[in-house]
Amino acid sequence: MTKSSRQSKILDIITNNDIETQEHLVFKLKQAGFDVTQATISRDIKELNIVKTLKNDLYVYTQLQDNNSVLSVKMHNLFKETVLSIDVANNLVVVKTLSNCGMSVTSVINEIKLPQSMGVFSSTDAVLIVTNSLENAKIVSEKLQSLIN
Repeated sequence: MTKSSRQSKILDIITNNDIETQEHLVFKLKQAGFDVTQATISRDIKELNIVKTLKNDLYVYTQLQDNNSVLSVKMHNLFKETVLSIDVANNLVVVKTLSNCGMSVTSVINEIKLPQSMGVFSSTDAVLIVTNSLENAKIVSEKLQSLIN
């Protein structure tokens, strides 16, 4: 089977199933007739921009998307490697970053285009996201956390 058919099947599986681990994904692929290894799946996950997101109290694989476009792997890695913490304070989300990385993380956040965000402000080592409610701040925080996990 070809790489593109395997990757297409991976997207189909994670869209229609709650897949928590690479091992579970390998199992589902083998059930579908694809003889794959965990190492192959790991490479596919990176190429397809698949991340874990919180869904019904479980972290499951989903494809990282933004209005039908995929956040670049480099931007995703930059975010993942430079963010130290993400905290909610009332209607605010505070993202602490490595020194001198605040503006870069802000660029990633702006690329995601969070509809719950009223504004994004940055310093050299932090980003402040203003929302209009605690609920929206939690949604933003969960979306950003999914980029790290």
